[in-house]
Amino acid sequence: MANPFQTFFMKLGHNVTEVTKKHPKAVLIPAAVVGGALTSGALMAPALGALGFSSIGPVAGSIAAGMQSAGTAGAVFSTLQSAAMGGYGVAAVVGSFVGAGAVTGAAAGAGAAGAAAS
Repeated sequence: MANPFQTFFMKLGHNVTEVTKKHPKAVLIPAAVVGGALTSGALMAPALGALGFSSIGPVAGSIAAGMQSAGTAGAVFSTLQSAAMGGYGVAAVVGSFVGAGAVTGAAAGAGAAGAAAS
């Protein structure tokens, strides 16, 4: 005999599956937008680190250091470095990452919904 929690989650899974089959765009697109936004925000620090932006300044020999030494360190460089250091740039960079993730999620959700509908 299944316990009440197991029964509840089995019914929930079945209901979600049925709703998704009947209304794929209504379920998959919002889910993909939220998922894309959440995961992209989490990727900000590793992405900045990969470019050479660190909490103590540009990493020697990195793309960030090259930008700085080439004299191309303008507003974008300053904002990215500020974000890596936890300053004013955090809001702008996180917002950009989350926006890009949401757009990517919307495109992925629309594609998944179109595939599920056919």
